[in-house]
Amino acid sequence: MSELLNQAKALAPEIVRWRRHIHENPEVSAVLPNTCAYVTAELRKMGYEPYPVGGGVVAMLDGQPDTKVILLRADMDALPMAEESGEPFASKNPHAAHTCGHDTHTAMLLGAAKILTTIRDEIPGTVKLLFQPAEETAQGAKAMIAEGVLKGVDAIYGAHIWGDFDAPYIDVSAGNRMACCDTFRITVEGSSTHGSTPHLGTDAIVAAASIIMNIQTYVSR
Repeated sequence: MSELLNQAKALAPEIVRWRRHIHENPEVSAVLPNTCAYVTAELRKMGYEPYPVGGGVVAMLDGQPDTKVILLRADMDALPMAEESGEPFASKNPHAAHTCGHDTHTAMLLGAAKILTTIRDEIPGTVKLLFQPAEETAQGAKAMIAEGVLKGVDAIYGAHIWGDFDAPYIDVSAGNRMACCDTFRITVEGSSTHGSTPHLGTDAIVAAASIIMNIQTYVSR
């Protein structure tokens, strides 16, 4: 473990370089041609044979056959907003910025990919590297799953940086960690009445407002 940590520390400048390049060149949602091309090129330098899936990039590190397949996942998309950080590596795109850390996630997974190549013979299984688009719109995972990216996968690990958690510590806990991207629709039907006799009608606005306020209590109560 200490040897892997030393490799990671030695690789830090390159991880920073990857992250800053991606940070300077953000792309939004599912259309990430330059980001995908950059990730693909870096993986090829490491000896991988990456291929496109669902608007993202996938690469395999084959270990021992007929064993477990572990998937490591990072998201790549930025947000449609301007960056005002003033950093020398700030976004060059006035309409997009990596303000959620996906540039960091991508760089981290590239770092893991490079380190894994040094211990390929020690891996008792196969590692699938997945670089996902459109996390912010909740569509990227669906597109990749629809194209079969999870076929044969036994377990998935995804990472997310967290501003309130001090480096160099990590937090690994069982169960759900982030909000789900599922959506639902509620239709409230009312009936009109004269303003002088509100008790004879059904006010859909008041009912909808009550639903919105009470749904919040499910989180805290």
